[in-house]
Amino acid sequence: MTVRTKAWLMSAAFTISTVAVPGLIDKTSVKAAFLPDKKIATSTTEKLIFMPDGGWKKAPLIAKRSGLRRTRSAGTKRGNGCGLDIVALIPIHNGNYLGVTLVNNPDFWFYLPPSDLAVKSLKLRLLDTTKKEIWSTESVPNPKMLESGLLKVSYQGKPLVNGAYFWEFRYQQVGCNDAQILSGYVQKETNTNIVLSPQPSVRLQTYAQNGIWHELLTELVTLKQKEPGNKQLLASFRSLIFDSPDIKFLLSDGSNKDDLDLMEKIVKAPVIDCCKDTTIK
Repeated sequence: MTVRTKAWLMSAAFTISTVAVPGLIDKTSVKAAFLPDKKIATSTTEKLIFMPDGGWKKAPLIAKRSGLRRTRSAGTKRGNGCGLDIVALIPIHNGNYLGVTLVNNPDFWFYLPPSDLAVKSLKLRLLDTTKKEIWSTESVPNPKMLESGLLKVSYQGKPLVNGAYFWEFRYQQVGCNDAQILSGYVQKETNTNIVLSPQPSVRLQTYAQNGIWHELLTELVTLKQKEPGNKQLLASFRSLIFDSPDIKFLLSDGSNKDDLDLMEKIVKAPVIDCCKDTTIK
């Protein structure tokens, strides 16, 4: 539980105690007590704070399986770019690395650090709750050097239905013994109560406050890419990465200087195109 959440719960408990009367409870006041604190709501108009418990409350019915925010590469030869600290841009929710989406074909984002080695293969696959693979895509460069940056892999399978799906990302470089693997969950939700504004800035806030991760990240990065000189978009991206408590856990195992450097690199990273000269299987 984050410090922000603890403070909010204390505030809610205090508010309820002030309206409770023996044998009589003002339901309107109690309901208002459980609304987000006004200070938090105000701050989200200035910063893009991601709130995973915003608009949807139903916890995904999935086992506590540890999705990895960083790379695991058992047996991989390190050095010369092997064992890269690849980061999956996915928040943590209820103990799992999970992002919520409202669309049928979400995008997955990864940060690739600089490397001196060419990429041998990139693969993303999705499995349902029975662990049955429902979709996979593999990009095989020719081989190709990739610049450091943000990599988008789009789901292109059958439209997702409501529920949780397990995803796995494999990344292997030429000269490395094993693939590096990251994993997590995507939760498909249908929330008819969410109204999206035609104004991008308002729409981003709606995604953030309602815990809709995949659309939030894709739209924000796309807008930032189209308007590289827009300081507000850059500030919003920095706010999302640095100020959202659940995103900090995604990017680091602690709060040392190296982690802050990594977060800043992600904020400033360009979007890279990995698949122009590849064979998709």
